[in-house]
Amino acid sequence: MHAEKKNGYSYEKFQQIIEISRYYYQDGLSQIEIAKKMGLSRPTISKALQTARESGIVTIKITDPFENTELIEKQLKKKYGLKDVLIASQVNRNEKSIIDSLGEKAADYLNKIVHDDDIIGINWGRTMEAVANHLRESQCQNVKVVQLKGSVTNSKESNYSADITNKFNHAFHTQANILPLPVIFGDSKIKSIVVQDQFIENVIREGYEANVALFTVGTTRPKAMLFRLGYLGSVWKLFKPNQN
Repeated sequence: MHAEKKNGYSYEKFQQIIEISRYYYQDGLSQIEIAKKMGLSRPTISKALQTARESGIVTIKITDPFENTELIEKQLKKKYGLKDVLIASQVNRNEKSIIDSLGEKAADYLNKIVHDDDIIGINWGRTMEAVANHLRESQCQNVKVVQLKGSVTNSKESNYSADITNKFNHAFHTQANILPLPVIFGDSKIKSIVVQDQFIENVIREGYEANVALFTVGTTRPKAMLFRLGYLGSVWKLFKPNQN
């Protein structure tokens, strides 16, 4: 009989924990299957597995192929001839956390690249709101902000446009040029007439002159903001698979 103890457990108990661990992690048996096989209760199996992890008998290593973001950034820069590539790594996979992580990364980058007399073009949406939430007060002088995309009317769905604009105004000590147009016109003739207005023309011209542009790609999924706002509802129906 072995009287020796390890980590406070007898030799026999220690060997039992190892055996349970092998069944679970190497053989892929469930806790219930192990309990039946060894004539033990399920709580005993669960406690043994917990002890195995806490005592170092079992160590778990997760290999994330996207963990080395610097390498991936370099590969993307080389492949597409880009000046800079930033990847926002996020352990938590829920959408809200991912958007917040993207916003923080973009806001930090914006703070580095904006200089005196720059013109920043912005749009709206949840990701842009996340960027605005992470903006820091800039020391740059004479920075201008201009909307690159029209807004939304007659909708209960918020596009965060006003909040985003206010936060950019505060961060860069400016007053943004707002583009007071719908994001999509229902009639091309009306659009042609409206854009000839001198004020609208000036805002659009400043948008073309923007040397820093923040514009999110978005998604084609039904939950995309343009779909939820009703602008592309009829278009989506054309591509939506038939549901029986």
